[in-house]
Amino acid sequence: MTFAAAAGVVVGVGCHLCGPVVAAAVSGISSGALALLGWVLRPLYPVLPLLASARAADGQDETG
Repeated sequence: MTFAAAAGVVVGVGCHLCGPVVAAAVSGISSGALALLGWVLRPLYPVLPLLASARAADGQDETG
């Protein structure tokens, strides 16, 4: 989470300093990349709840 926050701050400050054209380009490119990633990972959507429950079960074994 720290890395994500730091990356957000760096991009936010960079876009603020470079102006609206650069900010719009960065926003468009990142939105397109995230949309493409979601489209590519869509076949995994049914499996994600299973992975989350398996991860939760692993955490319970370690703590209890």
